[in-house]
Amino acid sequence: MEKMAGMVELPLTGASEQLGYIYFTAPKTLSRISSLFILELLFFILIIAFGAYGLILLHRTEKDTLWVGLAKETSHQFATPITSLLGWLDYLRETPPEAMSTEAYHNILNQMTTDLDRLSYNASRFGKVGSQTKLSPVDLDGLLQEIVAYHQARMPHLGSKIELHYISKVDGVKVLLDKDLFKWAMENLIKNCVDAMTQKGGNIFVTATHNNKYVYIHVRDEGKGIPRGHWKAIFEPGVTSKQRGWGLGLSLARRIITEYHRGQIRVLESTLDEGSTFEIRLNKQPFKGA
Repeated sequence: MEKMAGMVELPLTGASEQLGYIYFTAPKTLSRISSLFILELLFFILIIAFGAYGLILLHRTEKDTLWVGLAKETSHQFATPITSLLGWLDYLRETPPEAMSTEAYHNILNQMTTDLDRLSYNASRFGKVGSQTKLSPVDLDGLLQEIVAYHQARMPHLGSKIELHYISKVDGVKVLLDKDLFKWAMENLIKNCVDAMTQKGGNIFVTATHNNKYVYIHVRDEGKGIPRGHWKAIFEPGVTSKQRGWGLGLSLARRIITEYHRGQIRVLESTLDEGSTFEIRLNKQPFKGA
């Protein structure tokens, strides 16, 4: 009996004699299964490749959104003091020197100096985004008092009145910070709270505590609250519930806290129509690379 191509021949023997041969070959379905496995493996590799490409595009889109938002925010932040300076210059041009008292003249100079200082401050903090920053030990309690005092004088007091309060349990505690960037992060958190309370007013509480390892800063408002499913999404660039704005504030605050200060920022709790609490956690002790 001739062997067929692809078959394997096995002799079949009895107790004392050879009875014959057995011929067998792998079934066609086995080769099909093998081909199917290869196809599945290729398909799996393609899914991973497309997924990785999608993540790269998503990350690139996020960065693009961040930089576009920063450009818009830069324009907005610079526009206010520049407009003020132009207004003072127009006033000086139109007002005869003999019609202006010494006190009024010095007041205008002080106002213009304030605007120029604000321009310098804005340029400084925008220039730090995307660059290496050097952190230094800062008295956290003193810095938070300064931040709160600045915003207390600018809280809405007509219509929906909003009051800002500070509760400190960090007297004497120092933390490695970049003061300008940290002020910016806190400014964005406080502004977010104010926006959430525009229609109802109420109180904003800034509370600072610490333990052996961390300091915790809580910013709590009595605003409209955040749905649980949006707690993480609100820190993404472009995500906002406001009719105006580009959803950059909380995203920038997250970047400042996590990337530049090796800390954490999150929504600690939120209840619809009752308010939200944001938590910043920073290392109390110096960390490597600071």
